[in-house]
Amino acid sequence: MKKAIAIGATILAGLTLAACGNKTSAGNSDIYKVNVTKVSSRSDGDWSISGNTKAPDNSKVIVTERNNEFRDNAAENDDIEWAKVTNGKFKANVDAIKLTDKTKAGSNIKVYAFAITNYKRDIDDDVPVKVINAFKSKFEPITLTISSKQSKYLKDVDEDSKSIDPDALLSSAESKDSSNSSSDSSTTTEYPHYKSNKNVASAINDDFSNSGVDQLENTHVQYKDPIFYVSIPDDVATGTSGEQKEFCEKIARTIHSYQKRPTGVIYFEDQQGNVVATTKALNNNEVKLK
Repeated sequence: MKKAIAIGATILAGLTLAACGNKTSAGNSDIYKVNVTKVSSRSDGDWSISGNTKAPDNSKVIVTERNNEFRDNAAENDDIEWAKVTNGKFKANVDAIKLTDKTKAGSNIKVYAFAITNYKRDIDDDVPVKVINAFKSKFEPITLTISSKQSKYLKDVDEDSKSIDPDALLSSAESKDSSNSSSDSSTTTEYPHYKSNKNVASAINDDFSNSGVDQLENTHVQYKDPIFYVSIPDDVATGTSGEQKEFCEKIARTIHSYQKRPTGVIYFEDQQGNVVATTKALNNNEVKLK
């Protein structure tokens, strides 16, 4: 009898250790190891990953690059929302643009992939340092490899971001739409699309600063979930209401043109930080002056 009890206790201890070996914690969140069993590449530059985990249902799946100072979460579902665990399994699309600047086929990208409970942050928010540190203290990164299909897409996006016509940055959304439907690429402008609104803001600022257009060079875009803040030049802020409205609406169209799925209210501020105009709703180019 004692021997049976001892064996039972040994088995129970083993199961407990195995469970502990699959998770760690940070604050009120439990962080679980995920086992990636399948990886494929997509034509939009993403990886599609799937696998299993000991994490409970509705745990959120996070994938972040281990050397990424911005700590972006690159994992999402097909609706560009949180990828979650269901019945011990998960599937996620992983945005390569959020993880690396590499575009060469065969490049290996080491990433942290895990599931987390009680995680209240927005999908576009930075992953907290304490969460990343807790994960890497117990688990190893996984490696994702850029395929030839992804490489072509990433190179095209990189080239697009370098070749945007500065005048087109202040053009209407209709010009973007016509460029997508026109076969004459010499007379239209293709815009890169970014899933992360922080990447949208960064890309626009880079293009504005290199545009050679005074008004654009003095315009700065910042994203703080869920709002874009646009600092506009003094000559616009002190202009007529018609001039302000026209400029702000063109900037709104430009922001939405850079997004894969347009979202976010926009606040326009003067150089002193006073709000002078806003868009009326999510994914809306119409501007209301203060």
